[in-house]
Parts: sequence; C-alpha cells; structure tokens
Amino acid sequence: MDLTILKNFIAIVEAGSIRVAADHLHIAQSALSRQVLALERELGAPLLIRRPRGVESTEAGRILLRHARAAADQISNAGAEIAALQGLQRGLIRIAVIEPFAKRPLPACIARFQARYPGISFDVRSGNSRQITSLVQEGVVDLGVSYNTPRDSSILVRAAVLEPTVALVRPRHPLADLDHVAMADFADYPLILPPAGSPTRLLIDEAWRRASLTPMKIGLESDSVGLRLALAEQTESISLLARLSGRPNVEAGTLVELPFADRLLSEGQLELLAAKGRMPSKATLQFERLLRSSIKMEV
Repeated sequence: MDLTILKNFIAIVEAGSIRVAADHLHIAQSALSRQVLALERELGAPLLIRRPRGVESTEAGRILLRHARAAADQISNAGAEIAALQGLQRGLIRIAVIEPFAKRPLPACIARFQARYPGISFDVRSGNSRQITSLVQEGVVDLGVSYNTPRDSSILVRAAVLEPTVALVRPRHPLADLDHVAMADFADYPLILPPAGSPTRLLIDEAWRRASLTPMKIGLESDSVGLRLALAEQTESISLLARLSGRPNVEAGTLVELPFADRLLSEGQLELLAAKGRMPSKATLQFERLLRSSIKMEV
C-alpha cells in the first residue's frame, strides 16, 4: 500500500472534502477520487460516504485512518532518528558534575557513548553543587549533575533520584555497629562537614538545630570530598556526606556507612540539570538519556 496515497487519504478525511484536499495537495480532484477507489478495491470495503457538502469516513475508513496515521508517524520518527544520527557524527558535550559522580559512573558513561559515537568529545567540569548550578545558568555547560541543588527558576531538573546523606566512620569506630544513627549520637565526636552555606550543609545544620543539641564539634569543613573521606579513615571524626560520595570507600572496607533515621537527611536528591529555554544539541540529548539510566542504576 502506497504511503503517499495513505497520506492523501488522511488529508481527505481531515478536510472533509475531496475537492478541498485536492486544492491543498495541488492534485487533480479526479486523481484523488481514483486513489480512493483503488484503496476501496484493495481493501474490499467502502471507505468514504459521499455527502452533498463533502465526504465522511465509514467504519472501515476510520480503521484505515487510524493505521494510516500510525504509519505516517512511524516514517516521520524514522526520519527524525536518521537526522539525529547525522548530528552525532561530531560535536562537543559540555557537562559539570559533583566530584563523586566524576569518578563514577561518569567515566563509564563517556566510554560507552564514545564507543558508539567516536566523533563526540567532552568538556567536563567538576565542583560543588552551587558551582555546577552557576555553570548551567551561565551556559558554560549544557548539563549538570549535582546534589541537593538550590532551587532557581532558570534551572530545569531533568531527572532526580533519592540519594540520602549518611555518616561515614572507620570500621573500628565506637559507632560502627549501629544500624541507624541520629544527630544526638555525634555529640561527643568531631564532625567532618561540607562548607558552611552549601546545600547539604544547610540540611545538616537544620537537622542539628531540630535535635536541640549543644553546638556541634567541627573537626573539618571542606569542599574536597577526597580530603573529608581520608580524614574519616584516619581519625575518630565522623564525615557526613552523600552516600554516593563514600560508596567506593565502603566497598573497599575502609569506611562504614551509617544511615540516618532523620527523614530530613535521608531524602537528599541527586539531580540532572539543564538551563530553562536553552535547546541542547542532538548529541547532548542522546547523552542525557544515558546519564538518566546511569543515575538510576547508581542510586
């Protein structure tokens, strides 16, 4: 069955007139009528009812219309995918991510993507969540992956998954055998924290305030995740940060993860960001799909 004839049939039904459709399509009315007759012979059923002021589809015509539209959409989608493929032959994807995501799973995502599209290169920046948000807002990068992103009307959250804040201690720590912890458990220990004013630090400070405790003992404040983890491995201090950040150390057995009973800290979010109103490239959109699945697998 000829796709062009099917598209012409769609035009006739939508116009409600063979004459009007012929004018729109720049085809002779008699030619369109012959196409309809040929379809009716091929399908063995009348497709149109002729009325004084036009035509309307029969039940068989409505069935054909549904399938004709589906076929036209599939061909259109195929064309769009082929066009998108041309946009993946070469290009640059710019992305900013928090440090733990830069270590994993981002390298695996890039390797997998470049194995399929070797002409695509990457410009990757790393930093804290506020820095990543600024890079997305300013258009320096096309996508960002951050933790507990500050809300801003210029930023779109393209995907988000729960990623709790946890406490990390070395295996010999007195709290290492606890199933869950609360802020009150930390009153006697130095804490290793994100910088003051950072999104995660604001949540930690609020959880501490709600617990009505004496001022916390701060052993270290730093935006270096590596430094915070290393100090937790070597001292009795307790590091509070996203579960993703300490996962390699937990898997290696150098740190123990302690989940919080506090709901405020157990509902952090790892988020994929883009700037509102900015149209990403075809390569960026394709890589975004891969990032979405990777974020879900990681969390």
